[in-house]
Amino acid sequence: MVKYARKMTFSGWWVAAMIAVLVSAWVPAVVQEVLHNRLLVQHAPETYLEVNRVSVGNSVSGDPIILSVDRVVHREFKGRWNAEVRTFPQSSVVCVGAGDVLYSTDATLPDPVTLGWWTFNPNCTGPMLPPGEYVLITTWTIKSPVIGVPDQTVMSESNSFSILAVAPETAVEAIKNQQVLQQTVRELQMQLQAIESE
Repeated sequence: MVKYARKMTFSGWWVAAMIAVLVSAWVPAVVQEVLHNRLLVQHAPETYLEVNRVSVGNSVSGDPIILSVDRVVHREFKGRWNAEVRTFPQSSVVCVGAGDVLYSTDATLPDPVTLGWWTFNPNCTGPMLPPGEYVLITTWTIKSPVIGVPDQTVMSESNSFSILAVAPETAVEAIKNQQVLQQTVRELQMQLQAIESE
């Protein structure tokens, strides 16, 4: 025997229609959010570039400033770098370098990496920076290859580093030479007095 479904009343149709509208509006938004989050994870900055350390060695005015860099390019990307040398601890900008680069997994850094190369700015080199304390701040912007995924940023701040007017061993040697000269001058002055008193 066939049983017939009960006829829906007007209010039943209205409730069913509202549920259908809500589901049709909600499901695409949820799906879009899930896909967007999945894209963000797939294109997170660390999937492109991993920067563990950028440290800068102390130097003497006029000598190259050497960096020690531990970074890995995990996959090719178009990016922009920005490197700022700032006074420490005041944080005044001394010199800046920036540029657009296509980063590749097989590219290697020069040996040694100098501050002049890193900033691509001749004003950020040992001969140009006056003696003092500095810090290097480098920022990489990973340009997103996917519409809807924003550009990503990675930043690294170096240790504080010093540029000395002269090397400490040179300063010690200069002081010793000065003391020898002063002693010689005293001896000559005493000899001159002895000659004059005769």
